[in-house]
Amino acid sequence: MSSPPVTRHAVLKLLKKHNVKAYRYLDLGCGDGNFTLEIANLVEAREIVGVDISEQALSLAQRKDVKTFKVDLENDHLPFPDNYFDLVTAIEIVEHLRTVDNLLMQTFRVLRPGGFFVIATPNLGSWINRLLLLLGYQPMHTEPSKRYHVGLPRGVREKSSYAGHVNLMTVKALCSLLKVYNFVIVDKQGIHWHVKYGVLDVIDRFFSKIPSLAHDIAILAQKPP
Repeated sequence: MSSPPVTRHAVLKLLKKHNVKAYRYLDLGCGDGNFTLEIANLVEAREIVGVDISEQALSLAQRKDVKTFKVDLENDHLPFPDNYFDLVTAIEIVEHLRTVDNLLMQTFRVLRPGGFFVIATPNLGSWINRLLLLLGYQPMHTEPSKRYHVGLPRGVREKSSYAGHVNLMTVKALCSLLKVYNFVIVDKQGIHWHVKYGVLDVIDRFFSKIPSLAHDIAILAQKPP
């Protein structure tokens, strides 16, 4: 599944802001490889590697000259040496994993000292989710059913198909996990979702400036030098 344009923009903005460059780049959950290559071009990567669990996605990425490996990020050992990559990304992938412990441990292992890690995911603690819960509704991006869209007001229903979201986190929880696995938080970027209703769009634009309340979050972390 490809990342939404707003997420792509936020991730690229974060990398540009900190002038991140990477000779070796690994994309966790690379999908068809399109955004992998966009990031690779920005950071001037010369070795571009993607992992995914979908063979169909890996086949598409391979055609774009991404070196691919089939990996279960919940359980598998990444097939790369320690301290190898300059940059690792996990864009819109952790919400599809029951736990992220293996992903974080393996990412830290394969990153070189001083290397960067970018992670982007929906924010369970967004302003809209806090309001929905207060009113007794289901938080956005949670999926209690594979077949039926339930629990949200009719006006904010966005689901067109089952996305497989099983693990949404607040920004505080995600930052705490990164620190537990020895990453240093460099920067956080709230993501504005461009809500189709005018007043809600203005509100979302405002709250996107506060990462803990933003609809989605992108975090730049680093392995200590």
